[in-house]
Amino acid sequence: MSNEIDFNPLDPRIVADPFPFYKPLMEGPPKQVFLGQVTTLVARYDHVVKMLKDPENFKNEIPQDEVNAALD
Repeated sequence: MSNEIDFNPLDPRIVADPFPFYKPLMEGPPKQVFLGQVTTLVARYDHVVKMLKDPENFKNEIPQDEVNAALD
């Protein structure tokens, strides 16, 4: 199974009834979705807990070397 999934939380079908769309999000590892940029969507409780307990490895910051590489 791919980690990429077509999921737009603003899609009117999802807004009207989001529950059928949750199943693919909950299966397997966190999913990559495009929300203006590639984003990792973490939906499973055990994954969220692991991330919250390990802020050294799970940050919302872009490493500075990636920023510099993008600007070069």
